[in-house]
Amino acid sequence: MGHVNHAVIVTYFESARASVMDRFERVPGRGFVLGDVHVRYLAEVRMGDAVEIGTRVTRIGTRSFTLGQGLFIGGTCAATCLGTEVHIDTATRRGAALPASFLAVLEQHS
Repeated sequence: MGHVNHAVIVTYFESARASVMDRFERVPGRGFVLGDVHVRYLAEVRMGDAVEIGTRVTRIGTRSFTLGQGLFIGGTCAATCLGTEVHIDTATRRGAALPASFLAVLEQHS
């Protein structure tokens, strides 16, 4: 069909989320899982289009935060994404409080 598949667009958003996640210090026994994701497709993204993704923090909780993202082609927003990252204890696989150092990073992106 000549357009970018929806799964590839989700991967674009994931790559941009990873650039934010890379700013966190690694804490032994802790990690993140994607708890929720919503993507809205607004315009066709064609093969070969140059895309840019803007990312900002839209919500900070005690154990999770949400990133709002927009995928742009030129000045046109072609898709939006809301993704909630949940901070977990890797041994128990349960939610864990966000460390103060993480909160400082999140505040920079709000």
